[in-house]
Amino acid sequence: AGKFSALEEVTGHLYISADAQLPVLTSVGGYLDIRADAQLPVLSIAYGVEGRLIAIKRWGLWYSNDFKWYAGCQGQMTKRQAIALSKHWEDQETAQYFIGFIEKIDDSSAE
Repeated sequence: AGKFSALEEVTGHLYISADAQLPVLTSVGGYLDIRADAQLPVLSIAYGVEGRLIAIKRWGLWYSNDFKWYAGCQGQMTKRQAIALSKHWEDQETAQYFIGFIEKIDDSSAE
């Protein structure tokens, strides 16, 4: 696995195609395309917004502090929009994996 112990910020999209450890990466300006095992323990900004990384499976599933969902290059969706969009993804295995996480999070205060 590659270890990038000095990388703190990526201003564009983050593409990871081999196992990687990014112990100090805090910010990614664009989307998360993660095709391998990745450790991002302190990531607090992705898609240019604060939030948290919920799951990784081919892409990163990001949940922002303002109750919006982002997955791969798809972004700023409500829970309802994310579930509806998932039905049209070509990769249904990843879509269903992400939906399992999306449905578990109570974002009723976002409505």
